[in-house]
Amino acid sequence: MTGTTRGRIPSYRVEITERNGRNGDRFLVDVARRGGEVVWMLDTRTPGPPAVSVAEARRTAQAYLNRLGRPDMEAVSSERQGRGTVLFTFAPRQEDVLLYTDMIKVTVALDEGRVSGLNAIDYVMYHQPRELPAPAISAAAACRGLNPDFVVRSARLVLIPTTGGGEALAWELRGERAGNQYLVYVNAEDGRRENILQVVETAEGTLTI
Repeated sequence: MTGTTRGRIPSYRVEITERNGRNGDRFLVDVARRGGEVVWMLDTRTPGPPAVSVAEARRTAQAYLNRLGRPDMEAVSSERQGRGTVLFTFAPRQEDVLLYTDMIKVTVALDEGRVSGLNAIDYVMYHQPRELPAPAISAAAACRGLNPDFVVRSARLVLIPTTGGGEALAWELRGERAGNQYLVYVNAEDGRRENILQVVETAEGTLTI
């Protein structure tokens, strides 16, 4: 152990050197003081030139979460970080609802195709079985009142954080307008529009802004 961190989850900072590893192969790991969960991890080495695809890296990240005992996770976005790594954001499911409140971020180095980073702070802080309400409005009702030029391609139920620090069950409506892709979040209980994000597909990954 090298020290402690205060942050959102008070943790012990542990430094791990790989057995038979190369010089500089060093991992920093934060373990929650209460509960012993790994909340953050970083491989400090600098990755070399990419040798695996983003799709392969996504499978590696998914398998890593499976080994951590978190199998019911869906990759919701990816972002290349320079040439060497790609960051995947995962959200768990409860029944048919995707929990954006409890996300985990996994970084994979593209030279060796191995996990080089983890940020599970939101998951450790918030993940628990919830009594989710049934939606009071249907997906079709959620689409009413949207710009008529917005063409909805898909709809699913998600749990999202609200600006006041709470949570809301919402319909995530993915669609297009004027050649651009958007995600529109409509509260599934009262029909109020919660948020709008633009989806940007680039060579570096899928981003929302």
